[in-house]
Amino acid sequence: MGPDGSAQSIRPPLTRPDAAPLRVLVVDDHDLFRTGLCALLAERGFEIVGEAPDGEAAVERVRWLRPDVAVVGLDLSGLSGAETTRRLLEALPGVRVFGFLVSADPPTVSQAVGAGVHSYLMKDASVEEIVDGIRLTAAGESVLSPSVATLILDRLRAERGRAEPEDAVPLTHREREVLPLLVEGKSNIEIAAALFISPRTVKNHIASILDKLGAENRIQAAVEAVRRGLV
Repeated sequence: MGPDGSAQSIRPPLTRPDAAPLRVLVVDDHDLFRTGLCALLAERGFEIVGEAPDGEAAVERVRWLRPDVAVVGLDLSGLSGAETTRRLLEALPGVRVFGFLVSADPPTVSQAVGAGVHSYLMKDASVEEIVDGIRLTAAGESVLSPSVATLILDRLRAERGRAEPEDAVPLTHREREVLPLLVEGKSNIEIAAALFISPRTVKNHIASILDKLGAENRIQAAVEAVRRGLV
């Protein structure tokens, strides 16, 4: 991003509330990428609780590994990245899913959004983008590569002929200011700086927006906002 917060001086911690390192499960069918990513994250202070070469193995292992974040290659062969995500969330509802993409392929992205992936980055993202993205995802935010955001939103705008009227969603004036920035993939810190309010206030506004749009996370909120013609 933008949304990964890599350029920010204030970053979410690498630890959980109990001061233990963030626990990560890495799922990808490319052995070299998976092994290299595990090593990189371990060097940066994450606890790699396990890795899996495919979706079925990931779903089996997540129940007893209990990671904070599952890093999933969304272009998995066999069980798809979207279906893997869906089953991971069913097996361990509290896990956050951080998705990697080789390319911003429309069907893959659309299916992943529907499955509940919390964050998306391209596999060619920088080390800092990856590290900060996982931190932010664990902290409850959503990270979105600009190319993925553009693909999702452009496609939705092209299909918006049946959008609901804007007045169907009772957003406050401030929420209407926050929403376009959320759709652009801005982090809470970036939104706060743009609107001259505190990150905590931004977090409260986003929680209200998600509730009003019936969205489980920021990405789903962005999708719903575009579908309804709110941005």
